[in-house]
Amino acid sequence: MTTPARKKAHIVKSFTDAGTGESFKAGDQPLLDPGAFENYKAAGLARVPDATSAPAKPKGAAKSRPSSSRKPAARPATAKSSTAKAPPAPSGETAPSA
Repeated sequence: MTTPARKKAHIVKSFTDAGTGESFKAGDQPLLDPGAFENYKAAGLARVPDATSAPAKPKGAAKSRPSSSRKPAARPATAKSSTAKAPPAPSGETAPSA
């Protein structure tokens, strides 16, 4: 009996296979048994890699560091509650109508 050829897959979402305990990270491109690939594909966890998919980095590869010329991350806005009422109009004046 021959072993079926393994298929290269593109992992769409990180997951751990409950049956085997094997973990996959999104973006990885492992070689999978055809049956496992079809199961992961049916579950939306893997797909056939296309020509533009980046190949997986070898384990232990150095991670790239972000350049220091990047803008700092935007701070979240400190929005006031939109349900707050406007302050009362001073006496003798009327509030503008909307």
